[in-house]
Amino acid sequence: MGVLPTAPRAPERWLSLGVLGLIAFALALRPPMLVNARLGSDEVSHLHTAWAVAQGQVPYRDFR
Repeated sequence: MGVLPTAPRAPERWLSLGVLGLIAFALALRPPMLVNARLGSDEVSHLHTAWAVAQGQVPYRDFR
C-alpha cells in the first residue's frame, strides 16, 4: 500500500494569519488608547482593591 497524499492546509494557515493579524491590530491600538485615557474619580479605589486582591487579601475583611 502506498501513502495517500494529504490535502494542502491552506485554511488553517489563513486562519492563523488572521488571528495573528487581529492580535497585531489590538496591540497597535493599545498605546494610543493608554495615552488618551482619562482617569475617573474612583479609579484610585479600584486600583487599591485590585492591588489588595493581588496580594491575597480579601477587601472589606482585611482592610477598610
